Amino acid sequence: MTRLQRSILKTLAYADIFDYPLTAREIHKWLISKKAVKLQALQGQALKLKIQRTKSFYHLPNRQNIVSLRQSRQQFSLLKLRKAQKITKLLRLIPSIKLVAITGALSMNNSNKNDDIDLMIITKNNRLWLTRLLAILILEITGNRRRPQKHSVPERNIDKFCLNLWLDESVLAIKKSRQTLYTAHEIAQIKPLFDRGNTYQKFLSLNSWVKSFLPNALPKAAMTLQGQALKSSSNTSHLKISNLLNSFAFKLQYFYMKSKITREKVSLHSAFFHPRPTGQIVLKQYQARKRSVLEDLSSRPDLKGLKSEIGPEKKVLVTGIFDILHKEHINFLKKAKNSGNILLIGLETDKRVKKLKGPNRPINSIRTRIRNLQALNLADKIFSLPEKFDKPEHHRTLINQIKPDILAVSSHTPNLPAKRKLMKSISGIVKVVLSHNPKISTTKMLKSNS
Repeated sequence: MTRLQRSILKTLAYADIFDYPLTAREIHKWLISKKAVKLQALQGQALKLKIQRTKSFYHLPNRQNIVSLRQSRQQFSLLKLRKAQKITKLLRLIPSIKLVAITGALSMNNSNKNDDIDLMIITKNNRLWLTRLLAILILEITGNRRRPQKHSVPERNIDKFCLNLWLDESVLAIKKSRQTLYTAHEIAQIKPLFDRGNTYQKFLSLNSWVKSFLPNALPKAAMTLQGQALKSSSNTSHLKISNLLNSFAFKLQYFYMKSKITREKVSLHSAFFHPRPTGQIVLKQYQARKRSVLEDLSSRPDLKGLKSEIGPEKKVLVTGIFDILHKEHINFLKKAKNSGNILLIGLETDKRVKKLKGPNRPINSIRTRIRNLQALNLADKIFSLPEKFDKPEHHRTLINQIKPDILAVSSHTPNLPAKRKLMKSISGIVKVVLSHNPKISTTKMLKSNS
């Protein structure tokens, strides 16, 4: 397999984390490589690899379902983008704002219906915290501010705005410690809504390190403004009293948020309001997918020796409801995690839970159950199982798609012989990682509280 073919596979593996199939031009733009290549060089390469094409989109094997998913997300994203453009017309009235840009899934037109809207804002030097007060005031007055989850019903945050990334002009260059493939993607995919004084181009020019991960992703114009960006930032002058006010605004806001800070990074000149280590999670999933794809191809005669390069990665699959998490759930998941390297959790849908457990279940929606499991920081991927998951062929489809090395179960799991036979068909195993404790279950907990 050539280096270019490996780059194509890595690019598709990264996009697959976000259920995002790519066109040929998008593969070229987002190619994970050490050097730039021309679009023509990719012609025909996909046909030589074990990847599939659905309509005009390329994706990993057995992942054709993400094509329709991407198309539906494009429709949701269009509506969210229009709303973002409207609120930007108000934010741009703040004279200290230099850039308002869309980040995250929406910047790739890949938002779910229930997602909020993430914005990145760049301000003049020493104006960040004064600007933030005004921006939050605008969002509050218009009813568009996203509320913290623990203080609100999650559904009320749909299409609300989260100002989760703030920089001022003095810190446009991202620190070396943050220069990863994930950050490179986040920078290259931001979508400017308002730009004052070529701030967007300056930001890109001062982060040209992105090319070492994604050599085709940045606009060429961004590479011609570096001198201008440096000059602009060095000639900025501000009134001393405004600097003092901004410093006071920072101390005031930091005092308010100090007790709530977890992983957020806050300073006088920047603020990264990301409570979850999303970058670390994505990169871990990327490494797992990349190894899985390359390992899948290693059985081909022309790829001998590739397995030793990949390493002994083991995927562990767990499926279940996990409605109200209790200590047996946690013990089970910990032992499942320790059985391999990568833990994947498939959750039964709300509709399936009602069918299995009765009309009053689940207590927690699948969105809440996913969040609760994420808080344990054990799983590498949590996903929703299909609505139709009753028949053996449904289970077979899932197992063939994921190809886990281990299916982790507890001793009371039903249909163990059938599951062992199914796992054996893909050279995997069923492993009982926890003995059944009849004293503890969600159903018993609910009965004792009623």
